[in-house]
Amino acid sequence: MLLVHVYSSFENSQVMDPTFFEIDADDKIFELKQKLEPVLALPLSQINIYTSEERISDKEVISDVLRAQNMKNSGTVAVFHVFQGNTCVANLNFHQQLHTEGNPQESQYILTLDSCCSSSSAVSGLLKDRSPTYKLAAGDSTRSVILHNNRPRFGILAEADGLKCESTSSTEEEQPSCSSSVANPQCIDRTKDCCQQQNCGKPDNRPPYARTMPENRRFGLVVSNLDCCADVDSEAVMAHIFNLFESCSITELRFSDCISMAKFGSNLLMVCVDDQTANWVISAVDTLCPPHSCLPFIKFFDLLRCSFVLPLVRPGEPLCSIFALMEKQNLELVTDKWSVISRIPVDPCDPDLVTDLCPNEMIELYIDEDSRDLISEQCEKIVYFCWHLKVNFEC
Repeated sequence: MLLVHVYSSFENSQVMDPTFFEIDADDKIFELKQKLEPVLALPLSQINIYTSEERISDKEVISDVLRAQNMKNSGTVAVFHVFQGNTCVANLNFHQQLHTEGNPQESQYILTLDSCCSSSSAVSGLLKDRSPTYKLAAGDSTRSVILHNNRPRFGILAEADGLKCESTSSTEEEQPSCSSSVANPQCIDRTKDCCQQQNCGKPDNRPPYARTMPENRRFGLVVSNLDCCADVDSEAVMAHIFNLFESCSITELRFSDCISMAKFGSNLLMVCVDDQTANWVISAVDTLCPPHSCLPFIKFFDLLRCSFVLPLVRPGEPLCSIFALMEKQNLELVTDKWSVISRIPVDPCDPDLVTDLCPNEMIELYIDEDSRDLISEQCEKIVYFCWHLKVNFEC
């Protein structure tokens, strides 16, 4: 038997109360999703479960996946991530039932670390620890569940549907930080400013252009080797541009604070912050040997121009955060390539005004074809907060 600990992910803007439920170790991922359906209040069809590397099939057995994860990452806690579309809504830890002299201890669990956790030797010394006790609803009766050594990361739990919890410890534990061992290994927090430094030390696996400000992507440049069978020669590009820097007549070349230069696929991304710098880099690459091409980000991805009026619920909020909320509310929408070219205040008397409850801005931008197709399927509208924003595409 396993005790499943469900807690909010760092990407989820609405923090949920931590929840516990039991499941058989030999159950499949599909049975786990059925248990999660009422806990997360999500339709079963929208729940997907991932390890840190890949999506887990519904037919996989939970214990098999845990065993494989523990073999790959010896000594670390196995964490599953629950996604709705592109948004991580929760994380899962698994507590394994303790055994003493071969007999399962019904109310005692330990955080799953490796295959030795259920042996009597693994329990040695743990029972002396002062451990919190939780009450787990099971049918008509309620029984105590003791978690040893590794306690729930959210400290004292509030009462949740189908679960009553009370702690015997008077000391509340701190909210989990990004450096916690149970934190999302990828630590992708899309609700924050793109440029904000993550404090978890884990890699951000999004493509580099997704980690730039939407306002700066228009100044992005993609450098590619003209030999279609070869990757970009990053060393040659950097050496050539560095040499030109020394004799550069432009008094100030400005590059993005988020991502100034990074490789993705077989290409090199360079992000400037103005047209003057972008034009200088394009000219510099034209004289590079071996020959390379340098295309503006918008042209490289063949992005499409459009516009919509955006209510500024929180004036000053970065577009990264606004677009992240759109992704949460519009399933399968990905805004990584959206390149904003202008933001114009909308007059309160303008017929295009969405609401008079807050300032409005006309956002002009370029988006990718996938985004265009998805928006078109939604009657050319984007859901944002309480509104359906009309998107106008250029013919």
